[in-house]
Amino acid sequence: MARSLHDYSTPAVANVPVGPAVNTGNGNFKLRTGLLTMVQANQFHGLPHEDANAHLQQFLELCDTIVIKDVASTSINKTSALRREISNFQPTSLESIPKAWERLQDLVRAYPHHGMEDWLVLQNFYEDLTTISMEHLNATAGGAFLSLTIENATTLIKKIVANQSWGEGRETQDDMYSVKET
Repeated sequence: MARSLHDYSTPAVANVPVGPAVNTGNGNFKLRTGLLTMVQANQFHGLPHEDANAHLQQFLELCDTIVIKDVASTSINKTSALRREISNFQPTSLESIPKAWERLQDLVRAYPHHGMEDWLVLQNFYEDLTTISMEHLNATAGGAFLSLTIENATTLIKKIVANQSWGEGRETQDDMYSVKET
């Protein structure tokens, strides 16, 4: 049975991203004490006001600071910056759903191996929309957008984008619907 976006956001062991396998080579791998201190300073306690997904995202960003043998630090920094840009994406208050989605997809296409799962990208996109845009998505989804599967949610947004772009570029005449007096 396909899972809804909401199911993915419910904390469970299966939802914890493990990240890519790291080849440390034949040499010894040393874990810096500074990294341990940063991780210990930001512990997750499961309190009602704590966001498990945000905590995991921050933890993964800390893990990205580890230096990997024979990998240039500039490529790691660029990767971290692009991932952060995707995870912190926010539509502007005047931006339509299609414009915001296209802007997010430009980021995703710029860095296709960002490591974020589709459900998280979709959920972040939805939760950062304006209230009106969220209501539009919920109405279009026939209830709750987050009750859709990843595939159905993506298809729905793509339809909205396609319908919006269909109307762009059409010109209307100012007096097209006016009644002329005789």
